[in-house]
Amino acid sequence: LLNFDEDHIRSQMAQRDLDLMILGFGGNEADDPIRSTENRYEPEFAAVIRRMRASRPDMACIIFAPLDQGARDNRGRVRTMETIPVIVEAQRNAARAEGCAFFNTYEAMGGEGAMGAWVRARPRHAMSDNRHSTPEGYEVIGNLFYKALIKAFADDLASR
Repeated sequence: LLNFDEDHIRSQMAQRDLDLMILGFGGNEADDPIRSTENRYEPEFAAVIRRMRASRPDMACIIFAPLDQGARDNRGRVRTMETIPVIVEAQRNAARAEGCAFFNTYEAMGGEGAMGAWVRARPRHAMSDNRHSTPEGYEVIGNLFYKALIKAFADDLASR
């Protein structure tokens, strides 16, 4: 998104008069170990948040972390790609710095190695590419997100 025309994004966001923006990125970046280092990824991701909120800096936002993504190790086991926890932490830090809520999809799925378990689940929750969920898996993720929102809402009410 940093390569998109900044004025065009600002105009499009202003026309939509949004109250909430949800950004979900990180999966494609997992293949780029240089760009996904925390010291590079975090400031770039924070800049994306600022660019998307430029027309309404007060707009509420939620950052939706990437899914676990797996690669096979030398024994054939599916392990979390090394870049995923780095991206997740960088997004958490950028979300905090920019005043956005953060949903840790990676941890909600089960953290390290979750994608392998999701591929083996019946019905399958993930595709055999170890990177994408099935419709059933996305339904699980949607339910996990909903439960997290409701819990945060209840916690906020209880603290008042």
